[in-house]
Amino acid sequence: MKNNILSKNYKKIVIYDEETKKELAVITDEEVKTASSNIIVKLQP
Repeated sequence: MKNNILSKNYKKIVIYDEETKKELAVITDEEVKTASSNIIVKLQP
């Protein structure tokens, strides 16, 4: 389901840890995913 989190200029946002070379979170129009349950992503309209 599209939630229109992002503007039409962006397909996804990736939060990336340079030190570990791992993605911590990925935000798309459909969902917000994190690498573990202790990572919290807060979105404010």
